[in-house]
Parts: sequence; structure tokens; C-alpha cells
Amino acid sequence: MKGIPFVVYAITSLHVGMGRSSGVVDLPIQRDPQGFPIIFSSSFKGALKQHCGTVHNAINNNGRIDCGEARVCCCLFGGEGVGGEGETDVTSVVSISDLYPLAIPVPSLDKGYVYLTSSYLINTIADLFKAVNYEEGVKFLSSIVPREDKVTDMVTIGTDIIVPLAKVSSNLLNTLSNLGSIAKKLEEGIAVEEDDSRAVLEIERGIIKYTRLKVRSFYIVSFSFFVLI
Repeated sequence: MKGIPFVVYAITSLHVGMGRSSGVVDLPIQRDPQGFPIIFSSSFKGALKQHCGTVHNAINNNGRIDCGEARVCCCLFGGEGVGGEGETDVTSVVSISDLYPLAIPVPSLDKGYVYLTSSYLINTIADLFKAVNYEEGVKFLSSIVPREDKVTDMVTIGTDIIVPLAKVSSNLLNTLSNLGSIAKKLEEGIAVEEDDSRAVLEIERGIIKYTRLKVRSFYIVSFSFFVLI
């Protein structure tokens, strides 16, 4: 097996739901056990499979993929099971990990907004990279850790929380250069909250919620890494 890391980013508001709730927000977002927003692998894999079927014009009236018309989709992402057409018992040849955000935009008193991460998120993504022997990615992440020689400034999250702003390595900036304005913002650095329990609350401030909407509740995640194995 070979693991391939990808950088995934949202260019518009994004909502990946957990199902309905009786709370203020009708469709709560997916979160990991620590409370950080993520995208479950099954959700992302399903979206890729649906896109593949659409590209091959193989979506049936019931919304399923006709594996006979799009064999490559069912080979990569698995058959349709009961109710599909063509090869329905095909097992997916790829595995996709959950998408963990590397940095999430949050409001900042002195910078308008800033990309925020935490020690937990950095370490989690580093573990994924180590599992597939992606040493370059581990080095990239180590450049974000707020050591004394990496901290360029302090930044205010919201109106009253001060966290270090870590300098991003030139190698990482070069890798992300095609992200346009996002890359330019990253040149200012990434805010790193070393207290993960506080980071959950601070990231919550950056989640945009539209209440009482059945479909269009949104949150923004600008960077996520996932590993394709």
C-alpha cells in the first residue's frame, strides 16, 4: 500500500452534517471526540464517488451510480450494493482517512482574521503523515510549532485571547503557493493555541452558523489534510 497526502481547502462555505438536531442549529457539524470539526472519511469518499459518477454520466434516477456505465468509480470507491446496477459487490481499492483541519480562519481583533491551529491538530496530522512515511510533511508541520525562533509576533484571537503567531517555513509556503490569497495570508504566520481545550472554543468562534435552516447551515474549514492509502 502507498499513502498519498493531499491538501484540501474550501473556497466557499462548507457544511458536513451529523444529522438533525432539536437544538438551535438544525444540522450540527461533524466533530472528532475532542470537539474539533472534521470531515469523516465516509462523507468525503461519498462526495468523490458521486462526482465520479456525474463525470461519467452514470447517475441513475434513484441517485445511485450504474457500475456498468462507470466501472472506474465503483472500482475506486466501491460498488453500490443492493439497488445499484452492474457490479454491486465490488470492494473499494482505496482507503481515505478523516479530513482533519490544519488551520481554520477565526476573527482577530488586530488582524481582522487569522488562521488558527492547535498542538492537537498538528500532532494528529503528523501521525497520519508518519503512518505513510511522508517525512517531508512532518517537517512542514514542525515548522509551525511555536518555538522561540519561529514565533514572529503575538496575535489576539477574538478580542481578548493572546496566542503566538508562528512563522511558516518557505518550503510550506511554496507548496501552498497556488492557494492565492490564502497563501498570502499565511505569510503573516499561523496562530497556534497550545492549550487544546481552549483551542476548541476559539475555533468555535470561527464557525459560521445560519440557524433554523433545514439544509444550509455552514461552517468554514480552509485547510484539511487527508491521507489516501
